[in-house]
This record gives sequence, structure tokens and C-alpha cells, in this order.
Amino acid sequence: MLMRVGCLILAGASVVMGQEAVKVSPAEISERRSTTFIKKENVFSSDRDGLTLKLHLEGPAVMGATKYGHFKISSGADDLGTALTLEKDPFQSKDDFKDISKFGRSEKEEVPALDVELNLSLPPRKASEIKALKGQLEVLAGGTEKVVKFDHLSSHVGKRLDDPVLKSAGLVATLAKIDPEKREVTVEYTGKTDALQEVDVFDASGKKISNGAMSMDWGGKMSTTYDVSGAIDAGTSLQLHIMAGQKAIVVPFDLKDIKLP
Repeated sequence: MLMRVGCLILAGASVVMGQEAVKVSPAEISERRSTTFIKKENVFSSDRDGLTLKLHLEGPAVMGATKYGHFKISSGADDLGTALTLEKDPFQSKDDFKDISKFGRSEKEEVPALDVELNLSLPPRKASEIKALKGQLEVLAGGTEKVVKFDHLSSHVGKRLDDPVLKSAGLVATLAKIDPEKREVTVEYTGKTDALQEVDVFDASGKKISNGAMSMDWGGKMSTTYDVSGAIDAGTSLQLHIMAGQKAIVVPFDLKDIKLP
């Protein structure tokens, strides 16, 4: 379900076009420029030239937002007239949402706010500002966090993790593999993976032993391997945090005269 939240932004100020408005303003901007003189075979670099614009979103509609993405640019140009376009992340599917960092955020903030990053093509070095940038993004907000726990984890290997909460959220989870020697637990997800917020592994005493994860996406499936710091035995359990009932909120922005670094 999509809910549109209207606002018009000129130099960081908002004009409400509905009952719920989200004020969007530029918070930070940075650019990356690099030149490779000696290329090495079979050496991959994640560095990419581009411009990152951090946008500050503020308003009741983004209360409890957990993810963002689906950027669209309808128009954008620097002061030399060079068109600005979205810079695609090679490590991310175009349909994926990104997690919103909880660092520095407080649930008791009087004005709900969050920062998101927009990656753009790199303007010419002689450009001094972004004259205009118009578009939209989506944030997932609202809903209720629910926790689902699966005890005796080893008994679920190769099986679908059935639970009413997962079913109602449209998320399918299958315990693909447990590797006691490597201390790894692999779960495959399909469906509405954006509902998944956090996954933890616990030992028999209830102590959290998961300490990191790595995910891969292909063919509509997400496979995540969780590293654990303790033994995986009959008492090991898996706990999934699910956001149920979230809505995708469309937030438009119309920014002007943003100084480049």
C-alpha cells in the first residue's frame, strides 16, 4: 500500500499540501573522484565516482520509519546545465530498500526525523552548485514490531519456518543450513523481505550468540548466513523481528541552490 505525503521544498522550507507533510532539506553533500593509473587483474574496487546527497526528512509521517529507497529523479541539473541522474549501487537490486540507521536516533524525539542518502552522477569539476533537483523517494513507516522465535533450531533444517506472523507479513523463511564447525546458520528468504528487521541466534541459556551476517540476493531470493560465537546444539534458537502493517510512504522533494563541495 502506498500513501503519498505532499510537500514543496524551496531552499529547505516546506509548504504543506496535505494534512501530513514531510519537510525535506539537504543535510550534507560529498563527492568521490578517482583516477586509476595502474590496473591490476582480478582486483575489484568498490570505489565509484559520484555525488552523495544526504537528505533530512522531518515530520510525523516518518515516525518509526525503518527503511527507504525507490528514488526517482524527474529533473535535476547543476549550474552549468549538466543533467544529474541516479547513480545505481552495483551491490543492490533496484527494488531493494535500505535500512535506516538507528544511530543517534531517539524514540522520544519531539519532531520525528531521519537522514537518507541519495547517490547521483558526478557533476563536472567546474560546477559550483546543484541548481535544481526534483524527485521522490519512499520510506517504510508505521506498523508494529513482532518477534517470532523458533526453538530447537537443528530440528528445522531444510524446513520452512512456519508462523502466522511471517505468513501475514508475506515473508517466507527456510532454514537452509546449519554448520556447527564454521558456527554458521543460513536462512533463505523470499516474499516481502522488507518486513524483516533483525535476526538473532541464542544459545540454550538465552544468551545472544549471533555477531554478524552476510546476505546474497538472486532470483528473488535472499540468502543470509549468520555467524555465531558459541556452539550450535539442540538448545540453539532463532529469533526474527518482523514489522507488520508497514506502509510505503511517497515523499516528494523539490530542492534548489545546493552548494557543491
